[in-house]
Amino acid sequence: MFGNIEIHVNSSDWAKHKHQFDENYNTVVLHVVYEEGQPIYLENGASVPCLELKNIIPERYLTDYHALYHSASNLPCSYDIGKLDPIFWSSYSEKLLIDRLEAKMTRFRTLFLASNNDYKECFYQLLAYSLGLKINAESLLDLTKLVLFCSSKNTAIKEYKLKQSCMVKVDCSGVNILVTMLNSCKRNILF
Repeated sequence: MFGNIEIHVNSSDWAKHKHQFDENYNTVVLHVVYEEGQPIYLENGASVPCLELKNIIPERYLTDYHALYHSASNLPCSYDIGKLDPIFWSSYSEKLLIDRLEAKMTRFRTLFLASNNDYKECFYQLLAYSLGLKINAESLLDLTKLVLFCSSKNTAIKEYKLKQSCMVKVDCSGVNILVTMLNSCKRNILF
């Protein structure tokens, strides 16, 4: 026997969602619910076996789930962090830190290789990305890929044609990078 499993909190949710009238649910072979109140039937009239979890899962898990789900806090489980074993929390936070550093290194390595190992170009792109955090990071990174970093001190202005109707002028003198969009460039870059 093979088929789909449908999961609800209460078996009555099957009727609430009107699954008994939908032939797409005729492939259901098991109905898993927290609390079984009534038997359910498929659109073709067949009954579906039910697995009730009420006697398997402690009620406090459901209470905790509802508290977390309806929490007004930005981090719903923040009240429980203090209850964690300090050794666990230390190793877990260290793992999070390592994962984050590895993700940043992967981003750096990708940008570095894409810029033909030019560390100045890579720094320029990462700087623009950082200046755009959180909302404009990707847009500013995209802009750096369209407008190359000017490493020559003698170069005051460079022009790059992006599209037929769009021209970008970049002032590369010193550390100021002035970007002027001309002729209503169709690309949306947020500042």
